[in-house]
Amino acid sequence: MAPKRATRARTPTNRDDASPGQRSARTKRAKAGAADAAADVSEADAMDASDARDGESPAASPEAKVTRKKSTKSEGGEDSSSVNRRWRDANGNVAAYDGAIVAAVYNDVLGGGRVAPSVNAVQALDAAGYGEKYLALGSRDAEACTTAHALSAIHIVNEKFRQSVDGFLAFEDDVDGFKNVFNSALEAYEGARVVEKTAVVQFAIRAFSSLEKQVIRGVALPLVSLPLWSKLSEGRLKLELSKHEVLSKHWGKMMKKEAKASKKASESGETHVPVSERKEACWLVRMMHDFVTYATDCVANEDAV
Repeated sequence: MAPKRATRARTPTNRDDASPGQRSARTKRAKAGAADAAADVSEADAMDASDARDGESPAASPEAKVTRKKSTKSEGGEDSSSVNRRWRDANGNVAAYDGAIVAAVYNDVLGGGRVAPSVNAVQALDAAGYGEKYLALGSRDAEACTTAHALSAIHIVNEKFRQSVDGFLAFEDDVDGFKNVFNSALEAYEGARVVEKTAVVQFAIRAFSSLEKQVIRGVALPLVSLPLWSKLSEGRLKLELSKHEVLSKHWGKMMKKEAKASKKASESGETHVPVSERKEACWLVRMMHDFVTYATDCVANEDAV
């Protein structure tokens, strides 16, 4: 019979064997952690109360509240909770619209066009309802819809689409809001930075992919309508119109209308903008020119390396 293998008795470890100093340090860390968790839940409770007033459902559990509360640092080191306090009053309600606040958030949190905004910063603003609750107030007013305002809305919409969420749902009952944001972005495009142009192009691509929505169709389709043909060379224009009799008739009517408008403006001393110089004819061409230029530069830089 084989001899039994000797076993070594295990001595249970006891956390109380630690020195009094170590136990005191553990107790302090535990209390600090509990206090932080309580603060997180308390602040999340305040956010839930605000959302309940706005018609939203609060977080279901303390764990969900703490997850929602997790702070996101902006470019300048500002966390999301302090950013949200900029556009809410002391009671947590949405404050009256102020373009200066929108400009400050765009410059301090969304990069101001200097750099692409961080995904976390955009998600934090989106989760707090910055687009639907605050930016929407200014989108309805064409004068209030500045470049900073339009690009702030565009960054949030683009982030929604990145998460496979329809970013245009907020505009379905706000025709003027979408129109003002879109037109403001197009007008600012020529003087915009590369980061801003990229965001506008992404926004336009998603708009043209959502033409089933009437609010988008009425604003986006003019960019690819007959005035765009004015950018063709004279020979190419005649060739294309000769192939499409219906378009040729529409072109003739548009040119007659354009001549009348030019004559009327001249007689009244007003300035007339030719059809070939309007955004309906220029923006898409300018965007494609930018794309080719940037692509060529990238290829040249790679070849140089």
